[in-house]
Amino acid sequence: MPKPLTYRQLYRALNRYFGVEERTGRKTSKRILVRPGQSTKGPFAPVSVRGEGTELSVSQIMSILRRLLKPEEQHDFWSKC
Repeated sequence: MPKPLTYRQLYRALNRYFGVEERTGRKTSKRILVRPGQSTKGPFAPVSVRGEGTELSVSQIMSILRRLLKPEEQHDFWSKC
């Protein structure tokens, strides 16, 4: 069953299993999660974060996963968390 995660937990899990990178803007609360792909940009998902301990709801996490991962990888993500 999916459960809410903090931003740091989500980032660590995505980075460990799927090689997702983090990029930040200048003075903004948004972080951009990028999955390097065949193209120069790759798929990305912006996440609004106020700190490392910001709790993300399941719907936010599902939206991020939908942008970054394939459907079979989404199932693998929840089984590894």
